[in-house]
Amino acid sequence: MIRFVSALCAGALMGGIIGSAAAQTIDPVQRGMVDAAGVQAAIELQIEAIGRGDFKEAFAYASPQIQRRFMTPDNFAKMVRDGYPMVHMSMRHSFGPLMFDGRHLRQAVVLTDQAGRVWQADYHMKMVDGVWYIDGFSLRPAVQTEA
Repeated sequence: MIRFVSALCAGALMGGIIGSAAAQTIDPVQRGMVDAAGVQAAIELQIEAIGRGDFKEAFAYASPQIQRRFMTPDNFAKMVRDGYPMVHMSMRHSFGPLMFDGRHLRQAVVLTDQAGRVWQADYHMKMVDGVWYIDGFSLRPAVQTEA
């Protein structure tokens, strides 16, 4: 399935209408080609493992590229503990929209830390051999609106 999606995306990016029109990118989310439950399950399981302090399990949900970058679950744990306490010690989380930005499949997650601050995380996802993995992460404070 992912090869099919990749082939469609590659074809759409490389193809195009002759003339001044830009190539159209196929959005696999809008076309119903992505199993959102599978994407969210991988993130949910990693967040739960991090919350339990089981970084060996949490590391297993990282993509092969991320695993090569950090090399060991201990290195991964240090990065999470030192750089992302709002994930390591989150009080709760909820899923926002699943998006495709033309290059990456991104799952929005709203995290609440122990101090009650709300954060917006974007998990970049990658499918390898039919399994969803987390291939990157960006985080910013969520915009709070007054009721």
